[in-house]
Amino acid sequence: KIVQYADDFCIYSQNSKYHDSIRLLSDAALNILNWSRANCFEISPDKSVFCVFTRHNTPHIDYINLQNILVPAKTEVKYLGITLDRKLTWKQHITNLVIKCEKGINFLRSITKTWWGCDVQTALVFYKSYIRSVLDYGSILYGSACKTHLQKIDRVQYGALRVCLGAMRSSPVEALLVEALEPPMSLRRETLSAKFLLKQRFFNTDLLHKISKLNTYDLTNKYWYHKNSPTLCEALRNYNQILNLVEPFDISDYEYYSTIQEVTVKIPSFTNNRMLNSHLLTSELSQFKKSILIYTDASKTSDGNGAAFYIPQLKRQFKFKIDKRFSIFTSEAIAIFEALKFILESNYQDFVILSDSMSALKDLASFKSWSHNCNPIQWKIRKLLRKNVLRHKQIIFMWVKAHTGLRGNEIVDALAKDSIVNGLPADYRLTLKDAYNTIKSIVRTK
Repeated sequence: KIVQYADDFCIYSQNSKYHDSIRLLSDAALNILNWSRANCFEISPDKSVFCVFTRHNTPHIDYINLQNILVPAKTEVKYLGITLDRKLTWKQHITNLVIKCEKGINFLRSITKTWWGCDVQTALVFYKSYIRSVLDYGSILYGSACKTHLQKIDRVQYGALRVCLGAMRSSPVEALLVEALEPPMSLRRETLSAKFLLKQRFFNTDLLHKISKLNTYDLTNKYWYHKNSPTLCEALRNYNQILNLVEPFDISDYEYYSTIQEVTVKIPSFTNNRMLNSHLLTSELSQFKKSILIYTDASKTSDGNGAAFYIPQLKRQFKFKIDKRFSIFTSEAIAIFEALKFILESNYQDFVILSDSMSALKDLASFKSWSHNCNPIQWKIRKLLRKNVLRHKQIIFMWVKAHTGLRGNEIVDALAKDSIVNGLPADYRLTLKDAYNTIKSIVRTK
């Protein structure tokens, strides 16, 4: 099999027999070599290495000969910045990390002095951007290293935080972490692993199945009895329930025209004066005398989440009880989505949806491609808008300022609060961002 990133590629073979694996790799490498020459590409012998990953003793080999290109055999190989040793102990990779981070700590020492230099917040920004980012890269993989190696990573973090905070060597580690508002590296690896699994679940990749298979080996294979469990496997066991609540995203479910559908959002210049706001809204709505007004709102408390919409002309109201793990942004989007579902089934043609969520309306107006917008609710709103447009319905979105005495908005606000207890249960699965925030809140309690 081949793994490639830009101009770096790796050929690997998994086999229980050493010589069979060597033969398969040689044949594959020769085929790639012939293809590259036929297409005017050249493989650099100086950057090519060969490594056998096994816990057993293997016959000594110095190199592999590929049409007079000698590929040397090494006990470790570096690919995309991660050093892999033949027994996957991660010892050399962690040693390299420590050496690299020590340079950053020395730079911190040079700019943070007792009576001059940068302040604590600036030093922490440098720590996060240069030192912590280096430690984070690949941490979901090397987290299975033995305790002795991982303690080296912890000491790098503690040393950097001591320099940033100007603390003494005798300062307790727990005090450093609290003062800097930094989690220990073990929790940091756990959070990053859970975030990685969430993305695999959201984009519905095959890698999640492979990690699940590895988790089975971790729990049943004798090899793992005296080893640290892979960080990804631990995260899968700890957060599997949340992973199952995430809605997978499939771009094929949405047509192209729904992504480019034009959305009209009006944002009046409201003030803090209730009387002026009322007159301003009346003036804005005078342009849409024949339109049906729909007020939408959402509420989030410690008891749960609720969404509602209210139609004054028809004297109708709808309340929905939703998962408390949703953010207020997603809850507001759900209220708009439910209003659009009502519009699709109604016999009226012109509507004005009024919401006090500026962020939800702006996000809807400046909708970007799937790589920038991973909120399925916004995609569903776009899809529903397209269906309404095809039925010749005209929909205008308008922002109204909350808690400024606007009657329709005050009514729907009360309905949203009441829906937390008395609303109809709405079956929505977690968005990627809401699931990640849920995991972060769990990690903070540890």
